[in-house]
Amino acid sequence: MTSAMSRCLILLETVFLLAAVAAGLTASISLLLARDEIPDSNCLLYGTFNWTGAAVEGDKPRCDLSLCFQFVVCGVGLVSAIYRCLNIPCEKLDIKCLRVLSIVIYLLCVVCVLIESILVYVGVVRFCDSMIETNPDLPEDSSCDNSQLVFNEQNGTDAKFYDFLKMSTIASWVSLVTWLILTVIACFAMCCRQDEYA
Repeated sequence: MTSAMSRCLILLETVFLLAAVAAGLTASISLLLARDEIPDSNCLLYGTFNWTGAAVEGDKPRCDLSLCFQFVVCGVGLVSAIYRCLNIPCEKLDIKCLRVLSIVIYLLCVVCVLIESILVYVGVVRFCDSMIETNPDLPEDSSCDNSQLVFNEQNGTDAKFYDFLKMSTIASWVSLVTWLILTVIACFAMCCRQDEYA
């Protein structure tokens, strides 16, 4: 493989690493912002909606686990991006054992983000179902994004929790796809440089 192609692959990998970090942070921050939209709520994932008590009792361990997974994966992505940036001017740092290690790390990140994405998606669906089921005043065809689901009725403002939950769900899946692409890029780069590693 030529030096220019090798640098292009490293640059592409760096860009995808930064995209994975951005998607992961977006997912985590959106989840935290959704929680803050409803007063006295610990977590909205898998939450049981209480219309009279002005709070949501969510599944805090699952919420914390999903946030923990995403923050750890973001940290790994940031460290990997810095390492890949060092590889652009100096390809000699891209040695075989570190390339193999990075592929293993990317696969672990894929597993972590897959678990996190499923936790967030299922948690949001369960929360929305609970919110609709616990309010008898809502029509049967209500959905979580329906404008009738105004929680913050005391001061008359709409809570934007659904937008944040939707953003968190989308960003989680984007993060997963990005890590999958990163794994493919890393495997392809290793196969292309097999003769150099020998």
